[in-house]
Amino acid sequence: MAKENIFPFEVYIAFFLSAFICFIYHKFSTYKQHLDVKGEIVAYIKEIRTHPVKSCKPAQLQKIEVTNLGFKHDRQFVLLNQYGTFLTSRKYPKFVLIEQEILGNEISLRAEGMPDLRLPLKMTKKDGDHVADFAIWTIKGQGVHVSQEADDWFAQVLNLEGCKLYCFPTDGPPRRTRDKGQYEVFENYDNTPNTMMYTDGSPVLILSQPSLVDLNDKYTEEDLSMDRFRPNIVLEGCKPYEEDTWGRIQIGDDVIMEGVYPSERCVAINVVPDKGAMSDKSILKYLNENRSGPAFTPHAHKLKGGLFGFNYGVRKTGFIKIGDPVYKLKELQTRSKFMKND
Repeated sequence: MAKENIFPFEVYIAFFLSAFICFIYHKFSTYKQHLDVKGEIVAYIKEIRTHPVKSCKPAQLQKIEVTNLGFKHDRQFVLLNQYGTFLTSRKYPKFVLIEQEILGNEISLRAEGMPDLRLPLKMTKKDGDHVADFAIWTIKGQGVHVSQEADDWFAQVLNLEGCKLYCFPTDGPPRRTRDKGQYEVFENYDNTPNTMMYTDGSPVLILSQPSLVDLNDKYTEEDLSMDRFRPNIVLEGCKPYEEDTWGRIQIGDDVIMEGVYPSERCVAINVVPDKGAMSDKSILKYLNENRSGPAFTPHAHKLKGGLFGFNYGVRKTGFIKIGDPVYKLKELQTRSKFMKND
């Protein structure tokens, strides 16, 4: 007579399932602890800047919430022309003269010779008369039409007929970073999709004050302000261009960001912020010649534009404030092999 199996099949299943759950829990706990461990302090936050209306003058804040879409309300509004193409200071430099201030649940816009314009900071698809589908560069998104009043205000300020202002709807799909394959030459290039509103290509742009000081020392044609480069976070206490070398950072107690790709600059940096006009000099030409991909390494030949600042994706949300330390987390290698300041 054959021996009866004293352990039913269900017992074996329960045993292996329990072991698997314990394994996954251990791995998750280890990963979470790893993310929460602060590394070496490499910088401090000097300024926090947000741009609710894309291309307008930045609003400087003491504290801000960092969401999965980047800074709360950053690039939440965008102006389109009659053909559905987004408009910026690249073609309409007077954008940078429009001041913006967050006041509770509204944003206040100010322009010389015009009454202030108030915009709601929260809109759903049902709040406007229509929803538009459009792309900013190659990344598709949606926007809810704000109002005819807002359209007329911008048309008068920019001397541009037929434009319409759109707001990112809270119930709309986020835009996702496009595949930045041309940056694969950078070790640890993070191709994780990042979500955002109407930024060009990533949720957060970081630039340090020492980098700007170094650039001004080398480029003597004109005095460059931070407003030229429109970062979200301005750092101090680090070496010039050190922000280019961090694979993952923690800011303060909560927020974790991942380095995504370098900020490849365009003609917008030639706009003089306090004049609302193009400079007769060209900082862009200087950066193209001295800080483009080929200027760093022949392996980065696809990076044709001048590089200044670094784009980051959000991995852990929370709040940050001026004075917060920035920790470089140790688990990733840096890109310093490619981003040397020669």
